[in-house]
Amino acid sequence: MLQCSHSLQCGLDVGEVTHTLTEASGRLSYRGRPMNRAARIAGICAAGKVLVSGDVWAAACEEDAGMAYSYSGISLGAIPLKGVAQPIEVVEVVRELEQ
Repeated sequence: MLQCSHSLQCGLDVGEVTHTLTEASGRLSYRGRPMNRAARIAGICAAGKVLVSGDVWAAACEEDAGMAYSYSGISLGAIPLKGVAQPIEVVEVVRELEQ
């Protein structure tokens, strides 16, 4: 279920990342292109919205065919993002209203 406060910005991408353990805090630190793309997508996201890469939307729909009954993906087109070589498709995810 997607529920956002009006100040939350959410950007998601998918792909391979690496991680390292910060021993002092016990936390994992993740690095990789998907992390940069997700941060850039979140950076263009308006408060209260959820934006994902086209790859995330495609993978989510493939994983759960019933998701389309609860959510819609509205393509915002291929958007150039800072630090990303090629523009990537960005999709706004919106919850379908129950009737």
